[in-house]
Amino acid sequence: MEYIDILNRVGLKVTKPRSIVLNIFKSTDKILNVSEIYDVCKDKGFTINLSTIYRTCEKFSQKKIIDKVIGNDRVSGYKLSTISHVHEIKCNFCNKVVHINCPFNVLIQHIEDDTGFTLTKHNIEIAGICNECKKNKNY
Repeated sequence: MEYIDILNRVGLKVTKPRSIVLNIFKSTDKILNVSEIYDVCKDKGFTINLSTIYRTCEKFSQKKIIDKVIGNDRVSGYKLSTISHVHEIKCNFCNKVVHINCPFNVLIQHIEDDTGFTLTKHNIEIAGICNECKKNKNY
């Protein structure tokens, strides 16, 4: 399941409350506060206390799974993070930079399977020649 991968990737133990809360965020694009998450849990027949939901949201926020949003009423709300992990490709000649979503998820999974490590970060430099420099033969 995808939520297991998300929690494992950021080094969090997979627990039933974390899985439930993460699935609630994945099922909506709304900003939810702890009380609203509690109500959704209750409506779906899950018993999770408010303090567990609060701690789960704080931990998810620290791990960048969700974003913390402070409303006009000074109540914290949360939403699923929309910022994905990106890399830069830089042109060797004009220094143009293009951002791409991380294409290495499959490779990361293979490395984890082969080594037993849980990877928490990676740094990769990607460089080449952009289309404009190729057209203008600036290389």
